[in-house]
Amino acid sequence: MRVLLILALLPGVTLAHEGHAPLPTKGAIVKGDRLMLSASASQAIGVQFGKVELAEVRESIRAVASVELPWSQQAYVTTLIAGRIESVLVKPGESVSAGQELARVSGIELETLQLALLQANKEKALTDQLLAGQTTAGEVISGKLMLQTRTDARQQAIRFKVAWEKLKAIGLTDDALWQVCRSGTTVAAVSILAPIDGVVSRADVRAGQIVQPTDHLYHIVDPSRVWVVAKVLEADVGSVKIGQPVEVTFAALPGRLFQSTVDHLELRINADRTLSVKSVLQNSGDLRPGLFGRVRIVVDSTKAVVCPRESLADGFAFVQQSTGNLIRKPVNVAVMRGGQAEIADGLFPGDKVVTVGSHELSALFARPTTKAAADVQPMIRATQGQIEVPTDQKAFASAPIEGRIRRIFVEHGQRVHKGQILAELDSLSFRNLQLDLLQARTNLDEATQNLARLESLRDSVVRKEFWKAQSERDQLRYSVTSLENQLALLGADDQGPFVPIRAPAAGLICDFTLIPGQVVARNDSLFELHNLTTVWARAYLFAHDAAQVAVGQAVQVGLASDPRFSAPATIERLHPLLVSGNRALAVWLELDNPDLRLKEGMAAIIKLGI
Repeated sequence: MRVLLILALLPGVTLAHEGHAPLPTKGAIVKGDRLMLSASASQAIGVQFGKVELAEVRESIRAVASVELPWSQQAYVTTLIAGRIESVLVKPGESVSAGQELARVSGIELETLQLALLQANKEKALTDQLLAGQTTAGEVISGKLMLQTRTDARQQAIRFKVAWEKLKAIGLTDDALWQVCRSGTTVAAVSILAPIDGVVSRADVRAGQIVQPTDHLYHIVDPSRVWVVAKVLEADVGSVKIGQPVEVTFAALPGRLFQSTVDHLELRINADRTLSVKSVLQNSGDLRPGLFGRVRIVVDSTKAVVCPRESLADGFAFVQQSTGNLIRKPVNVAVMRGGQAEIADGLFPGDKVVTVGSHELSALFARPTTKAAADVQPMIRATQGQIEVPTDQKAFASAPIEGRIRRIFVEHGQRVHKGQILAELDSLSFRNLQLDLLQARTNLDEATQNLARLESLRDSVVRKEFWKAQSERDQLRYSVTSLENQLALLGADDQGPFVPIRAPAAGLICDFTLIPGQVVARNDSLFELHNLTTVWARAYLFAHDAAQVAVGQAVQVGLASDPRFSAPATIERLHPLLVSGNRALAVWLELDNPDLRLKEGMAAIIKLGI
């Protein structure tokens, strides 16, 4: 055991370094990690003690926030046909009800479709009448003529159905269409209707204006339910969980406190190193989207061993075992909170620790000597990194065809399975494809029947006529198959009125900014999905360290947002090139993420031996 005696150089004390009390020169004896301190020496330093406690740690996180409108509380309104606005019936700021008429639009397409309906209806009536007469005549009418009449009747029925369905798709009701058929007169304009109850936020429409189906004419909002989106600093993200209490205040609404709970956390760190944390508030009318405020998130309280922050010196604390008898203990600190340190290891509740004088006492202990060259351990190098979602763990759900969003079935952060329907798309192009398939199938049935008739009369039929009918049948088969394949590529069938947007893989809904009624183009990315069960950590090493790392090398990964987090990992891949400019080498590590704590964009700290 090493014994260190402090010799008297000056009467009483020796000067300490600047900012601390003078060190005692008498009455202090160091034996290993034990310090025997006399009353006079303790008084000279001004030693004071604090207590280690098992305390309830209840931390609050504060952040700036803003009021936003959820996607489910708003909708865009578009016209379904190109044309001219005949009348505008509502103005911005007006309240509207679902189904209320907002404007009327006329156009050549509307007139053309109605004329096609009337023509098909008239010809259908004539062919039905002719077919009834031929059926009554019986054997007087040839089989070929009867078959041709039946074919014409089916063709007119299909044309009528196609025109009817197209007019329904652009907004005319069944009652309105029957009225057109009975009266023989067309409707001059079609109504643009409100899809939801709410208030008109924006109206980009005027009488006489030429509009297209891709134009967003109205924006209707229902602010009865709003999001409060808090921008939580990355350093605090590790403490935030769904369901924690939230208190919200607004400078514009002094004296009022709004309460909610954490509804969901976004899956990606923002560019400003914050995470968007959303809560829901019912709104009586005072909370307007765009309003800024502050939130206080009450983190779950836990029991923890805590000690005064000032009791720690150089990673140690001095614990009093009896009067004048101190033991220096190494302390592992979990996290600092204000004036207290949460202890992971080294101290126990009830310990009395030096709070005033700990740094002076620490100076009495000799610093560690340099080890022999043989004992030198590899230097631990810490470098900054970033959490990433592997490319094979990301997926995008896109629009297979142009149209407008009719319904959305998922929320941010929701877990979905592969093939699950995320949204529905209302598309005129899709309906036209369905009607084309209906027409093609009818034509194929007729061609098949005609070929069968010619087959039965093959001996008396010119071979060229038979081959022509066979070729026509085969071409129609190809046409039907092609249309069926196109519908299959859309993920839809010939019966459903809407195109489903399905999840291409299992995962969590990360990002979407869609609003019902929004117009989207073919191949637009609508939803981003993340599978966070495993993630990457990417780090950059200086060029002079690049030769000292290798695939399979063990590293330790920490988080800037959670000092208590530490996970082992190995280097999975090295970039083949140095990054131009800073001459750095990119390395990738793979981490398991069972509790989904790791989110894309989080700052990581990678420690490795060089």
